[in-house]
Amino acid sequence: MINKLLTLLLITIGISPLLSQDYDEDYFRSPVDHVMRLSGSFAELRTNHFHMGIDIKSTNGRPGDPILAAADGYVSRINVDASGYGNALYIDHPNGYTTVYAHLSAFEKNLAEHINTKQHESKTFQQQLYPDSLFYVTKGDIIGYMGNTGKSFGPHLHFEIRETDSETPVNPFLFGLKPSDNRPPVFQAIKFYKSDSTGNFTSILEKKIKLKSKGLYTVGDEIIIVPTDQIAISVQVYDQMDGAYNKNGVYLMKLLVNDQVQHGYKLDRVSYEEGHFINSFIDYGEKQMSKRQFSNCFTHPVDQLSIYEHKPDRSGMIKLQSDKATNVKIVLQDFHGNESEINLKLKSTDTVEIINQEEGNYNLQFGENNIIRLPRSEIIFDEASFLNNKLIHITEGSGIVDGHNLPDFHIGKATTPIFKPYELYIKGLSIPDSLKTHFCLVKCGEKSTTALKGVWQDSIYFVEMKSLGSYQCSLDMTPPKIEVINLKRKMTQGMTIKFKITDELEPASKKDRLRYVGKIDGKWVLFKYDLKNELIYHTLDDKHPPGEHILHLSVNDNRGNKSTFSYQFTQF
Repeated sequence: MINKLLTLLLITIGISPLLSQDYDEDYFRSPVDHVMRLSGSFAELRTNHFHMGIDIKSTNGRPGDPILAAADGYVSRINVDASGYGNALYIDHPNGYTTVYAHLSAFEKNLAEHINTKQHESKTFQQQLYPDSLFYVTKGDIIGYMGNTGKSFGPHLHFEIRETDSETPVNPFLFGLKPSDNRPPVFQAIKFYKSDSTGNFTSILEKKIKLKSKGLYTVGDEIIIVPTDQIAISVQVYDQMDGAYNKNGVYLMKLLVNDQVQHGYKLDRVSYEEGHFINSFIDYGEKQMSKRQFSNCFTHPVDQLSIYEHKPDRSGMIKLQSDKATNVKIVLQDFHGNESEINLKLKSTDTVEIINQEEGNYNLQFGENNIIRLPRSEIIFDEASFLNNKLIHITEGSGIVDGHNLPDFHIGKATTPIFKPYELYIKGLSIPDSLKTHFCLVKCGEKSTTALKGVWQDSIYFVEMKSLGSYQCSLDMTPPKIEVINLKRKMTQGMTIKFKITDELEPASKKDRLRYVGKIDGKWVLFKYDLKNELIYHTLDDKHPPGEHILHLSVNDNRGNKSTFSYQFTQF
């Protein structure tokens, strides 16, 4: 795995960025040996973020395909995580880029041994390692194997190319790493909006889009008449590539009004710092209510996404007349140049309806810190929590929880996005010190309840809030649940001990996930954690001699609750 010539070269010249807009299509090779088929494209829409790489499918739907170094370089970072990228590898290259390989089922042997050593030294499954110059690789070396670890729901390789210095992801297609594609993007539906005086958008019309001929779509109406003289549009779209059924994101979109480009985007690069603006790029309310993704063909004045390809004055807002149709064309294009379009004729009615502002009892001003003082709490919205002035409804109530009178809150609508966290300070809480660890704020959702862990500041409980909705204070006294999945009285080397560990409340942050310690005969053993399936497992090896052994497992949540399990088994 170590290439001595490359090692000498890298140490001598160092790794300096050689970035330019001319991308070398011969520098990187495919990280797989089989024909590349994708289940996910670069910057396609995901919940609260853009997809920062491409997802490469396995050969047969199962883990195990060898993963290859895309170019010469050295391993700069190794991640082992129960969620997120799972088992992931980062390789820095002399051209100023870093490649990322995520969801691996296993690492190359030397890497695996290094990780195992660090896990046993720290007595922790989760690792974030920076091995510096320990592992150099040559283009095409096997560095691991395709898997399904972390937040992955099928065997695949999540592959990224990042600018090393800025860590900004770049579309791998620009480097020639792309599958064949002869299929144009697809329109599904279109929505029309009008705006109130504060810049809040209300959907007024939705139409299904039908295929007329290859690459050409229609809504069927000769002229669409809407009750406003200024309109905005969003579209539900997707793209598919050869040999795959997956519905991926669309690389490029343009909105033309009377043959003049009014708005557009192109997905060549997206930084992590701007990624949260995805919720202004989509119809967030529609996403929350129906799970459908509509991409906006307009921008908000303070939207900081760099993907837009239009001048600042081209917001995508379309002015209409009642006596003359406005011609609107929307063009979709994939990276290979396959194109689809839809042409519309729009008019306004003679009488324009006035949109009333959203109902609410607090008018929050954009660009200012807004402080809401309630009888038992204080809420502070950051100047950039919203993209415009926002009228929202906020109330504070109370209820009896385990004998304690505790407040609850209704803070706006869950369908309204937040772009920077706001702060909630809950005051005057008469919680004994013995119960403070068990205290938490619970977000009440339709399908699940999520626990937000805050910080005590004397008798005040502070929570950083990242979404609107309904919340109630709670005392969590329920310990985690340990369920045996595989454990027998008689075990042999190579068999796997497996448990399911669950908690009544789902943590809002992965840093608040369940913590566990497994020991055999009083000595720590490595239990791997598969968070999405709520499983931990340990494979018996030769470190434990044949005979009687005692397994002890303890599981803690972050609210002071603990469960334990002990079991005696014989290893043969």
